[in-house]
Amino acid sequence: MLSCKDVTHLASDYIDNNMSGTLPWKMRLHLVACRCCRRFVKHLRITKKVVPQFVDNNLSEADAEAILKKIKAPD
Repeated sequence: MLSCKDVTHLASDYIDNNMSGTLPWKMRLHLVACRCCRRFVKHLRITKKVVPQFVDNNLSEADAEAILKKIKAPD
């Protein structure tokens, strides 16, 4: 059985159906047994769905750096 650490590392591939062999079954088995990992995968799915709505592909590098500075600046 996979560990929680394994699941967190593989969650993105699992969501994207980018796994082969028995790995998807091992993920499902772990998710059935582990409420915390189920929650993690659920939140990752939501994040992957929502974030692209807020990303502007026309941002210049300078704009991106300004946004990062605002994020990192203390309140």
